[in-house]
Amino acid sequence: MNTPENFDSPPNFPAEAKTSGAPDQYETLRKLFVATLVALLILSGALNIFFLRQLIFIRKDLEAARPQIKQFVENYKATVEPQIKSFLSSLVGYGRAHPDFIPILVKYKIVPDTAPRMAAPAPAVPNTPTLAPVKPAKK
Repeated sequence: MNTPENFDSPPNFPAEAKTSGAPDQYETLRKLFVATLVALLILSGALNIFFLRQLIFIRKDLEAARPQIKQFVENYKATVEPQIKSFLSSLVGYGRAHPDFIPILVKYKIVPDTAPRMAAPAPAVPNTPTLAPVKPAKK
């Protein structure tokens, strides 16, 4: 049989390859890793400073816009909201007078405001008119 070869030191590699400086390569890799971590730390710090500055600017802008927003909301509640409620109540009244209009009201979930408000509304059954008059049963 053949004689086993010595796998610890193959004969075809030069002597310099055996002592190629693997610890030096690991040290270089470690230095590169540490440098990458330092760069990541610096970049994350810069990003946090940027976000902090943006937060300060946004808060100043919000404080400047707050009176305008408050005026807009008050104007809406004083003029537009009553008009919308009036329009919706006229739609409900029209639906009571014209039963064929009720599916449209049901589709857009427009129901009369006569029932007292509950914590959780009952689930609506699709395509069921909620404002339709009740017909007496045939005998």
